[in-house]
Amino acid sequence: MAESKIQRLDRLDLDEVCEMIADGCSLAQIGAKFDRSRNVIWKFLHKSEEHRQAYLAALQERFKKIISDWLKCWTD
Repeated sequence: MAESKIQRLDRLDLDEVCEMIADGCSLAQIGAKFDRSRNVIWKFLHKSEEHRQAYLAALQERFKKIISDWLKCWTD
């Protein structure tokens, strides 16, 4: 049974998940797209150092977008 859970995690696309995070999607929204729970997405993002680093990079990109949008509001 544990093996099938691991195989299901492997079917997720790290680049696509991280792009969605950078674009502002929540883990629940990403999970809904892939028919998974937000907990499964969380585990997927923490299953290896590579995944953790990609997740952190996506969060940094998301933060940059938030700050950029906020600054645009104040300069317009």
